[in-house]
Order: sequence, then C-alpha cells, then structure tokens
Amino acid sequence: MKNIGKISTCRATIVLITALAFFFTFLFVPLNQNAVLAKSSKIHLKLDGKKNIIGTVLLNANNDRKATISGKISGASKVTIAQVTGGDSVFHVKATDGKFAEEITLPQGQNKVMLLVQASKYYKSHSLKTIHNVQIKSANYDAETAAAASSKLAAKSKSLATGNWTVGKDIQPGWYTATSTGGSGNFQTEDGEINVILSTQVDNDMGQIDSYRIHIKTGQTVQISGLQGVHFQAISKHPKISGGTISAGFYRIGKDIKPGRYKISAVQGSGNVQTNDGEVNEILATNPDSSMGQVGNTTVDLSKGEILMTDLEQVSLTQQ
Repeated sequence: MKNIGKISTCRATIVLITALAFFFTFLFVPLNQNAVLAKSSKIHLKLDGKKNIIGTVLLNANNDRKATISGKISGASKVTIAQVTGGDSVFHVKATDGKFAEEITLPQGQNKVMLLVQASKYYKSHSLKTIHNVQIKSANYDAETAAAASSKLAAKSKSLATGNWTVGKDIQPGWYTATSTGGSGNFQTEDGEINVILSTQVDNDMGQIDSYRIHIKTGQTVQISGLQGVHFQAISKHPKISGGTISAGFYRIGKDIKPGRYKISAVQGSGNVQTNDGEVNEILATNPDSSMGQVGNTTVDLSKGEILMTDLEQVSLTQQ
C-alpha cells in the first residue's frame, strides 16, 4: 500500500507540474509576442520602386535578368530577402547609413519571382510592419510567357492515324481542335459524345466539317475511320465571348461563352445544336427543311456550367 501511495503522489506531482507548465505557457506567450510586436514597431523599412494596389513592389529585370532591391531601414542594421516563388534563395543584406541594396538574378527558366523583404532581426516573426513583398519580372516577360505557353501546347498536340486510341494513354486529356490529315470519314468517341464526319473539305450536303473543337477525357476511346488520320491541336484559354460566329465543337458556358439568352442561327451547314444537360436540342440548317425537323435559328438560355455542342460548320450567337 505504501508503494502505491508513493506512486500516486508522484503522479499527482507530475500532473501539477504539467498543469503549471501549460498555465505559464499561455500566460507568457501573448506577452512575449506583444513584446516582439512592440520592438518591431520601432523599425521602419521602406523599399524603392512602384507598388501595385495591394502594396507589392514591382520591379523589372534588365536584359541580363538582374534587378536591384533597395531601400531604407531604421531601427535595425540588416535586411533579409527571401524568395517565396521561383526559387528558395535567402539573402542577408547589411545596411550602410540606413540604406541597403541587393542585386537579384532571376533563376534560369523563371520569368517571374516573388520575394519577401523583412528586417533580419524579426525574420519569420509575427510582425507585419516590417514586411514587404517584391515581384520581379523578366525584361521580356510577355514574350517569354507566350513562348512558354506555345511550347507547352505544341508538346501536347498530336496526330493519330486511323484506329482506336485511348485518352490518357495515347493522347493527353484536354481541349483540342481536331482536323483531318487527309480524306474524310468518321470521327467519334466510343461513348458517343463525339460523332461527326471530318474532312479536309467542307461539304454542307454531306454534313462534312473541316474542324471540330473537342474536350476529351481520360478513359475515353477515340475512334477514327475512313480518313488518313486526325491532328489534335491543343488550344489554350481565351476570353469569354457574348456574341459572334463559332465553328463546330464544344463550348463551356461561363468560360468560353458568357451566360445569357442567345439567338443561335445557322451560318453554314446543318446539324445538331444542343447542351450536355438536354435543355437545348435542335437541328439547325441554313436552308431548313421542316419535314426533317430543321429550323434556321433558335433562342435559348445558356447557363453557367453547361456545355454547348454544335455540329454545324458555323453558327452565330446574338445576345438577346
């Protein structure tokens, strides 16, 4: 019984010490944090350069991919500059007479980096008064960005010959413009989502089109028959339209076409115009045949999230 009593006393002591530790931790952490904030509030850090609306300093690198971060600091003698995107370098810069400057070189393959500039004394502290964000762009940022996007699309684009092909294995999923590499024939997916006659020449009487804008998904089987092959040209994002002429294919409402009420009219050819949810389902033609259920135009509401699909060579959208 004495041994048990001693063990119980030890346990009680441990519990008491643990409780006191938690108490003092919660008591003093806020005080220490306030002390840090109070001290850091005496530091004034100002960077040279133009700022955007959220206060980020915007710098442009020269043709050698270099830019200089400079400014003034009081209340501290060193500044820490850390790359937060585009690299992981950290620089500690000593100020002279309250002024500092550090030349930053953009890493190879990066045309934009974001950096955090802060008084070294409170680097990674909770003080927000000594922190500044800096963005550096390359001298040819727009051209480099466009070239990188073009290169990425070119790498994704692909031509497939007659046969059956699996998306995710033989070709990457995504958005493409499909065109015939020779002749005319059926271009479809096994699930029936795509089913058109693709050709190098438009034939309105035969329902042939010369291109089709598609979205193919992993696991789908693409079937090509009767033509030499199909070239899949990867396409990038583009601004939403609220009217104009579009070619055959798939269009996302809210991304490719602005939501709204539209009059859809046949411009060239004949075929189905529908949405993936079945809310729109018409057969349009430039010379409609009522016996075949064809009409020249239809007025519909297109809602965000829908996909508009058209098999006509061209249709026009007019916002109502």
